[in-house]
Amino acid sequence: MRFGAGRPFDRFVLITIGTGIGGGVIVGRRVVTGTGGMPAVIGALCLDSDGPTNYSGIPGTFERLASAAAFVGWYKSRSGRRDASSAEDVLRLAACRDAIAEAAVDGVAQTIAQAFGVMTNLLNLEVCIIGGGVSAAGEILLGAVRHHLARFTWPSLHRNVRVLLAYHGNDVGLIGAAVMAAERLRAR
Repeated sequence: MRFGAGRPFDRFVLITIGTGIGGGVIVGRRVVTGTGGMPAVIGALCLDSDGPTNYSGIPGTFERLASAAAFVGWYKSRSGRRDASSAEDVLRLAACRDAIAEAAVDGVAQTIAQAFGVMTNLLNLEVCIIGGGVSAAGEILLGAVRHHLARFTWPSLHRNVRVLLAYHGNDVGLIGAAVMAAERLRAR
């Protein structure tokens, strides 16, 4: 919101994809929080009621279906091969035109687009931003998410929403946490 891709926008969501999925929702240039200042738990969005449960028993969560492990799981379940042990491996294989790795990226991107569509439909977002370690995939991931977004977004809202990469990639969460800590210290 202050130093990155969200700077010019009033309403946006940032997701960070790595071991899990985190992020934040900004409306009116303010971070949306709930009771006790708790932020939105974006990774807990239930996107498939018949999907695998997460550690707290919620089925088909965004985090379970689209974190770094999801890229590997998708790839291994369809290829039977063991040559990918990380999301980076799957993304590298996709960049080399491995058809199964490309399908894995597309499958996970569809889930990301679904989550962005839900949030855009609910909040009339201007932009959805992808950060975290997986954002290093760049256009391979971004293009696939953009391709699927229309399927999940109300047409008049889809025309106005953009999907971008975080300017600071995997460091975006650290920067945000540092700013938040500094503000809390100043408020004391």
